[in-house]
Amino acid sequence: EGITVRWQEARGDSGAPLKALRALAGLVRRADHIVIGDPFSRYVQLLLTLVRADRLTVVDDGTATMEFVAQLARGERLTRWHRRGRTGPRELVLAPVTATARRRFTPTANHTVEVFTAMPVEAPPGIAVTRNTFAWTRARFGPPSIGKGADLVGTSLVETGVVDPVPYQEAVAALARTH
Repeated sequence: EGITVRWQEARGDSGAPLKALRALAGLVRRADHIVIGDPFSRYVQLLLTLVRADRLTVVDDGTATMEFVAQLARGERLTRWHRRGRTGPRELVLAPVTATARRRFTPTANHTVEVFTAMPVEAPPGIAVTRNTFAWTRARFGPPSIGKGADLVGTSLVETGVVDPVPYQEAVAALARTH
């Protein structure tokens, strides 16, 4: 469809993020349009320090998109809601990276910022909001089909410690037994 996608794994051993940054640095510097999915990701924020693109698009990441736009509008530093108030050594070391990312998310005369989302957001002045009506998805894959059973999506709240793993596993097991 005219789009080249490259997967670069940044998770794994302790050196994986730096290896991924090295592998992507040239591509990111040469890109004229950067599309990202998680503006709160420290890895994405680190990549943004390399960006020279005139266009930056943030694609929907669920309710996190709403929080991202709200923090931009309030002029706050970008922090996941479950990490607010932390000021440890890691946050101090990464503060310049976060500040640079914040600037990259601020539109200028030569730099546009777009949020592509299905969520109800009111972006600050200068940020374009493009509504995701899922038209491409419907055109590409057809209407959704509903099958028997249940689909389970999203474990990030468990991974981040917001939701306790034991009740989550119990709920998943109950869903599996029921469906």
